[in-house]
Amino acid sequence: MSKAAKKGGMELTLDEFRLKHSELIEHYQFIEHHLEDIYADIQGKKDFYGGLMDVEKDNIPRLRKKLLELQEKTGIPILSEMDCAQLEEICGRRNFWCHNCYVDMVFDAWTAGPKKTQDIKQMEMDYVKAKQMRDYLFVRKIQLKELVKAERNKK
Repeated sequence: MSKAAKKGGMELTLDEFRLKHSELIEHYQFIEHHLEDIYADIQGKKDFYGGLMDVEKDNIPRLRKKLLELQEKTGIPILSEMDCAQLEEICGRRNFWCHNCYVDMVFDAWTAGPKKTQDIKQMEMDYVKAKQMRDYLFVRKIQLKELVKAERNKK
């Protein structure tokens, strides 16, 4: 039986928290990966990997900026204003989960899991938003790849 304390119907042990945290970070990494792939597909170089090398060390804000510049240059609608706003929010939350959560959160002395229900709820909301963006960008990447391929075949 789990040593989790019930907090308003929500509970997480430290191991459960770490697993959920790991899955959340995975979503953030795939968001960055999909943005890198989108850039590499559209950037105009003949070599996809050359384009990928241009952005492989970039974070979400830099990738977003480069994609908006590429959108301006090519006229291809890559990111909407809503996409940009969501990416900005996701980046802020990503920074918290990657750099501050163990320091800023209060952990229960008995379960070692997060003590505050609001922290558990925030993690769940961030998880859902990150997964939705990851899934959206995967589909968007395929759509843009097909669009670019069609445009290049016209020439």
